[in-house]
Amino acid sequence: MENNNEHYHYGVRGMKWGIRKASKTLSSDKATSEKKEKAVASLEKHKAKATKKVAKLEKERTKLQGDYDRNVTKRDTKARSLKIQAARTRRKAYGRFTSEKKAGHYLFKADKLDAQAEELLARSENTKAKIASNEKYQELFKKGIKDIDTTLAKKGRKAING
Repeated sequence: MENNNEHYHYGVRGMKWGIRKASKTLSSDKATSEKKEKAVASLEKHKAKATKKVAKLEKERTKLQGDYDRNVTKRDTKARSLKIQAARTRRKAYGRFTSEKKAGHYLFKADKLDAQAEELLARSENTKAKIASNEKYQELFKKGIKDIDTTLAKKGRKAING
C-alpha cells in the first residue's frame, strides 16, 4: 500500500474560484437567468479588480524601471571598479618586498572591497528580480482579464443566438 501525501492543484494561479464558478454557470443550460446575471456581475467585479491591479503593477513597474535606469548601471560599474581594485590590492599582498603584516592588511582590504562589490551586485540583482516578478504578475492578471472577456463574449453570443 502506497502512501501518497502530494498535493495537486489544477487551477490557474491568480484565478479566483468565483471566476471558475461563474464561467461554469454561464455555460450551463440548467442555470436560471438569475444565477446567470449573478455570474456576470461576479465576472465584471473580478475584471474591475484585475484591471485595477494591472494599473497598480504598471505604475510600480515605471518606478522600478526608473530605479533600474538610475542606479543599476551605476552599481554594476562601481562593483566592477571595486573588483578591479580588490584584485590589484591582492596582488600587492603577494608582492616580492611585502612584509607579512602588510600582506595581511592588503588581503583584509581586498576582501572588504570584494564584499562591497558583492553587495552592490546583489542590490542590482534584487531590482532586476523585482522587475521580472512585476512583469510576470502583469502577464498573469492580463491573462485573467482576457479569460473573463472571452467568457462574457461567449455568454453574449449565446444570448444572441438563442
